[in-house]
Amino acid sequence: ISANGRRIVSASYDKTVKVWDRMRRKEEFTLIGHSGAVNCLVLTTDDKRAISGAGDFSIKVWNLERRILDATLSGHTEAIRSLSVSFDGKRLASSANDNTVRVWDVETQHQQYLFSLHKREVNSVVISPNGEYVISCCND
Repeated sequence: ISANGRRIVSASYDKTVKVWDRMRRKEEFTLIGHSGAVNCLVLTTDDKRAISGAGDFSIKVWNLERRILDATLSGHTEAIRSLSVSFDGKRLASSANDNTVRVWDVETQHQQYLFSLHKREVNSVVISPNGEYVISCCND
């Protein structure tokens, strides 16, 4: 749900991201670009971007105002499991079945950090409220 409560954004097995008008209970538009099921989704705190992770190993940054794909982040070698965006919207953390956690600069779309400390797929990742820490969860 968007910060202003007006929209609901959903990720789907049908490889799409859908944006819904919560008040009218109608779909506004569909974002198409993944070639695998969309497993996870986050919104930036300003509600301007949706970021999706999928079974196609990619992360997509969607511009919700213009209804277009802004960027595709590549680097994971297996399905994306979890995403977390920092409160200021500048950093994104991702985890995947490739046993890694990656931190990205949302504006430049460059990977800033790669953590390969887990022995199994990383189920979940979150950036701390102050943006200083990345916490991950795994079945190690």
